[in-house]
Amino acid sequence: SYPKQLRREAFEHLDRVGLANQAYQRADTLSGGQMQRVAIARSLMQHPKIMLADEPVASLDPESSAQVLELLLRVATEENMTVIVTLHQVELAVGWANRIVGLRDGRIVLDRSAVGLTQHDVMDVYRRVDHESAPQSNFVVGEQTSQPAMPLVQSPQQK
Repeated sequence: SYPKQLRREAFEHLDRVGLANQAYQRADTLSGGQMQRVAIARSLMQHPKIMLADEPVASLDPESSAQVLELLLRVATEENMTVIVTLHQVELAVGWANRIVGLRDGRIVLDRSAVGLTQHDVMDVYRRVDHESAPQSNFVVGEQTSQPAMPLVQSPQQK
C-alpha cells in the first residue's frame, strides 16, 4: 500500500482531471479520453517542470481530443509548466498551440508562433522538398524518419 499522503495527492490529481469518481475503477474499463486524463494525472504526481505528451489524442474522438488538449493547456497555465505535445493533426496543432515546431527527417523545418499561422503554412512541413536546396539545420532529433511530426508547445513564458 502507498503512503497516505501519496494516495491523497493521487486523488487530488484525479479530481483535477475530472476522474475522482472513477478512482477505484479498473483502467481497462476507462474510455480512451479517460485513460489519457489518467496519464496526465500520473505525470503530475512526478511534479515535472516539462510535460511531454506523445500523440495524446491520436485515437480519440473530436470531443475527447478537445478535452485532453484543454486539460494540457490548463495544466501548463496553472503549473507554469512547459507542455510539449506531438500531433499529426494539423488543425489541432494550429488551433491549440502557441508555438509550432515542425520536424522532417529529424530536422526542424518550421519553428514559429502559432499566431497567424494557417493550416496551409503548416502543411508545407509534409510536402516533399529538394534536400540539396533546402536549408539544413544542425539540430537533429532522434532517428531519421520521413514522417513529420508537429510538436505543439505550450509554455507560459511565451505568452
